Amino acid sequence: MRLILLATFAVVAQLLVVGDLHVLGVRLDIVVVVVAAAALRLVPERAAALGFGAGLLLDLFLTTPLGLTGFAYGLVGFGLASLWSAGPNTPASRTVPPIAAASGAAALVFATAAMVVGQGSPMDWTLLRVALVLALSGAILAVPVAGAVTLVLGESERRRFAS
Repeated sequence: MRLILLATFAVVAQLLVVGDLHVLGVRLDIVVVVVAAAALRLVPERAAALGFGAGLLLDLFLTTPLGLTGFAYGLVGFGLASLWSAGPNTPASRTVPPIAAASGAAALVFATAAMVVGQGSPMDWTLLRVALVLALSGAILAVPVAGAVTLVLGESERRRFAS
């Protein structure tokens, strides 16, 4: 239930607040930052489910093909949860590099998936600019978002659901 609330809150924040913010022509994205912050505390399967659910919910309000954002965020959530783990006592500042990397990687995964389904153009320098801006914004938002996600999730989900 907490993951559903987290995904819903992230999408609402994106649509009402962050969606109108642009840096160097790139729309900022808080949903992927929330997914990445949560993935540090979740088992990979739950991180993928959160990423897919939040991305799919966001897709309902975008003009992109339904499920493309969900696929990208699900893959990023699964990958980050598989590669990196933050315990309940991990300082929020140590979450900045993986969240920033995941934010930039989400743009690359999304663009690659869009190309595969015939909805994107060949990769160029614009994509690199988008990935770098999203990574930088992810780094800036990482500490407050990671703190908020930790409060919402409470006890480490990774420990509770790991088998």
